Amino acid sequence: VLDTIAESALALVGASDCLGWFYSWLGRYQEGEAACRMVTGQLVSAEEAAETKPTERQRLLAKALAWQGFFSKLMGRTELAHQLLQRSLTLLEALELDGQDIRSERAHVLLQMGEVTVDSSREEAKPLYEQSLVLYRVVDDLWGAANALASLGIMGRRLGFYGSETKRLLEESLALRRELDDRRGITHSL
Repeated sequence: VLDTIAESALALVGASDCLGWFYSWLGRYQEGEAACRMVTGQLVSAEEAAETKPTERQRLLAKALAWQGFFSKLMGRTELAHQLLQRSLTLLEALELDGQDIRSERAHVLLQMGEVTVDSSREEAKPLYEQSLVLYRVVDDLWGAANALASLGIMGRRLGFYGSETKRLLEESLALRRELDDRRGITHSL
């Protein structure tokens, strides 16, 4: 039974980015958080029954925790979001020590950590956004890079910096989104 649950969880988390953005764009934060919570619970149970060496399940668990943190932040549960994202990052670091490439997942987690932190400490959020941007560029994820650039630009605007650097960040994000024909993103960058 545990293997069947784990396989279902793996299939669901394999589509986690699509499901995460689906729930987010429709404003269904509670449903998204509940789905992630269910998946993380199933993956934790499966992981406890498995060997201790870092596995693909741990990668998927890290991803599900990141999405759960994302939705928790959107619902105003900032402390829980931070804890979930930190747990995700810890799992990713174990995978990296095992020789696995986790740059894409780390970029996503760092971007979300920036989003959780930006309202309380823009000084702490900025390096998280910047590290995320670097990783998205390294793995050639234009959509992720556009998101990180927009977050940096919007943060600058929130700080009252309407100068050339803020404008450059938002324009670069806009250019990437136009290249990708990301209409939702274009609107966001504008």
